[in-house]
Amino acid sequence: MDETNVYIFKKKYECQLGKIDEGRAITTFRGMMFIDGGMIPEPYASDIKKLFTDDKFVKEYIRVEKAIKNKV
Repeated sequence: MDETNVYIFKKKYECQLGKIDEGRAITTFRGMMFIDGGMIPEPYASDIKKLFTDDKFVKEYIRVEKAIKNKV
């Protein structure tokens, strides 16, 4: 996962821990993970990181877009 990308769910993902709806966006910053701007606490962040190492999961569920950087 790269801080310059936004990872958007293409469809709903369901597992024993719950569900993540289509359109939800995951970002990373300084090693922390966020979903729609809210921090993802451990152990959930580690579980999501593991999902992103599975190419089949990423291909089926994730759309990658470049993050928009605000200029001050």
